[in-house]
Amino acid sequence: FGRLKVIVASSGTDGMGDWKTVRRNVVADYRRLFGEEPPQRPLLITLWSDSDDIGDRAEVDIDDLILLPEGGPN
Repeated sequence: FGRLKVIVASSGTDGMGDWKTVRRNVVADYRRLFGEEPPQRPLLITLWSDSDDIGDRAEVDIDDLILLPEGGPN
């Protein structure tokens, strides 16, 4: 796990309290960040919220996480 990279999908209070749909092409993200093809069987994808740097509290509800094969429906 020595190659940690972070992609920030959203930040701040814009849209706070509303459900958001976030779509990412994780294969393209991986290629862009690491400059190589992703492993055939990834070990994990981590999602998190972080507020400790601003001394506040964060609350996150993640629902309906769907992973599609590359080239799947948009």
